[in-house]
Amino acid sequence: MHEMVDPDAVTAVLGVAPTDVQRRGEPEERKPGSRSKGGWFLSTMGLVDSRDARHHLDWIVEKIAGKKAAFEQLHARGYMVDICVRWDSLSGHGGPTI
Repeated sequence: MHEMVDPDAVTAVLGVAPTDVQRRGEPEERKPGSRSKGGWFLSTMGLVDSRDARHHLDWIVEKIAGKKAAFEQLHARGYMVDICVRWDSLSGHGGPTI
């Protein structure tokens, strides 16, 4: 995430296409107002059909393996670099977050 994220630049640095992006100033979906930051996201939603978190982590690690220098470059440019593994139940209640 970054205030002025350039999704194409992040994709070029990482060599991986995002599954979703958001831009600063876009309307928030779940609350009034607009987004204060942009983001480049890589998600397993709809791509990994498993209830085992290991399969989701394996998929993400496969995509970003060997890209330490790329992530360091993005971090040096002021990007917030984060890997979040989140699980939500079908009823909408939260589950474990790593």
